[in-house]
Amino acid sequence: MEEHIRLLKTLADPTRLKIFKLVLNRELCVCELQSLLAISQPAVSQHLAKLKAVGLVRERRAGMWTYYRGDLSRAVSGLATIIDFLHQDPKDIPEMADLAVQCDNLVRSNLCGTVIEEGVE
Repeated sequence: MEEHIRLLKTLADPTRLKIFKLVLNRELCVCELQSLLAISQPAVSQHLAKLKAVGLVRERRAGMWTYYRGDLSRAVSGLATIIDFLHQDPKDIPEMADLAVQCDNLVRSNLCGTVIEEGVE
């Protein structure tokens, strides 16, 4: 579950999502990204580090330059595992098993008072 959270948090940041999209289309270096996004070099480097940490960006060194390229297959496979996770029974997910049992034992009328039947207005 932690890996899913890391991937989603990484892509949830607007600047990182822009960087990822840009480097999917073509290989770019930090100074090019800095110019395109009008943010500082350290900020670009921090965003790239987070994208690299989850495998969304690869780097290629050429002399004193480092070029970055997005890895769409990693994004697709990561999002596919999240979709699989969403289809799983919560009881089969270690971090959620106890919550799933508690949820099955909830009595709505004990917690919320009068219960209106679903579909009835």
